[in-house]
Amino acid sequence: MLVVFILLCLASSWIWVNYFKEIKVIQKEKLPYIILTFSLGASLYLLNYYIGANLSHFTYFKYNVFNKLIDSILRVGFFNEILKLVPIYIAYRFFKKELNESVSIFLFFTVSALGYSFSGNIYHVIQTEAFIFNEYSILNTLNEVFCSSLVSFAVINYRFYNKKIWNVISYLTLAIFLSGFYDFWLYFERINPFGFLISILYFLFFTSAFSSGLTSTINVSSNFSYLQIESSKLIFKRFFLPYLLIVFLQFFAVSFFKDLNYSSVFLIDTLWFSVIILFFTAKRLSKFKLIKGRWKAPKLELPFTFFYSESFNGRKPKLKFKFRGETFNEKAIDFYLGSYCSINPLSKRDSFILKPKDSFIAEKIFLINDETYYLLSVLLENKMEVMLLKPKKTGKNLIKRRHAICALLSIPEGVDFRDVSLTHEDFIFREWVFVKYR
Repeated sequence: MLVVFILLCLASSWIWVNYFKEIKVIQKEKLPYIILTFSLGASLYLLNYYIGANLSHFTYFKYNVFNKLIDSILRVGFFNEILKLVPIYIAYRFFKKELNESVSIFLFFTVSALGYSFSGNIYHVIQTEAFIFNEYSILNTLNEVFCSSLVSFAVINYRFYNKKIWNVISYLTLAIFLSGFYDFWLYFERINPFGFLISILYFLFFTSAFSSGLTSTINVSSNFSYLQIESSKLIFKRFFLPYLLIVFLQFFAVSFFKDLNYSSVFLIDTLWFSVIILFFTAKRLSKFKLIKGRWKAPKLELPFTFFYSESFNGRKPKLKFKFRGETFNEKAIDFYLGSYCSINPLSKRDSFILKPKDSFIAEKIFLINDETYYLLSVLLENKMEVMLLKPKKTGKNLIKRRHAICALLSIPEGVDFRDVSLTHEDFIFREWVFVKYR
């Protein structure tokens, strides 16, 4: 049974490695260094086990909530985050060229955490004699990865942007606190009727911080491309569905080695709690707001937001829900960046352009709240006119599942279309069009 658990833990780590491959963060030539860093992270947990077993607890931590929190921060959080730095230091000393840019540093920090959590999960099941891949195994991995990502962001910021060591120390301190807080909260979560809500919110906020940090490293990478992430739907499926498969494989394994009733209770317990978190994590990690050269601090925010739909043609705005990141039809327009295409009226009745027009999409620009627009040169009445395309975010926004629907906007005379405070209301709406080959 333990062998099954170890294989499932390896599979869950591979899901993350495959995720980085899907978003073009891992190249084949770096795979040996990734495996080495993972192995170093896994082996260092043995040192943590030795330290934890020999370090005295606070005398009354079992009877005092505050003492238990301090104990978790010092004995778990501190040593977790410090030990996960060791593989990064070794990689930097011996393979310095592999950590030559932001996205590589972020990746190696994450892989070190994956190896560390792999050994931590094995120790947990041996200690509890549970031998099941449950919510602890899933969420422990998420927590270790997310905490390491905070430290990696501070290191990247120090190396390339802001040479202030206090910034690194503050992020490391925050990671230590959060790592310790998670260990502390595990003791009190189930005895609190609303404990699961706090855990869910904890991971939802952390997911967005991780995703925004990862997006920033991609934005400043040397091989940046708006087409780097091919399909958010595919990324979501290849991250979320394998986790579901692991959960059900564990269900069958427990049913075979132990008892069907026991495995059923385990399955329900895992699905309703950790799979909710995994779903939102996979959704957020599959969406990126790519803006070339944009480097910004991770945001503490929920992975989803509510917004009002565009009010073109005087229509009343409607309150909508969406996950943060780009709208999925932006990729259908990014394909034409720097090339010629055709814009076509969605309806020929009262059309402004009347018929398909040859156009050149010169640039992707971002205005207020990082709303996406495309700078367009279009041939109208035998002269080239500069206009804007704004992707349709709600309702039907693709024609034949591949041609993006956009609002065609004219730029009023005297308006600087690069003014980041502008909204779509500062332009003249002409009509809905869709973009395709000429």
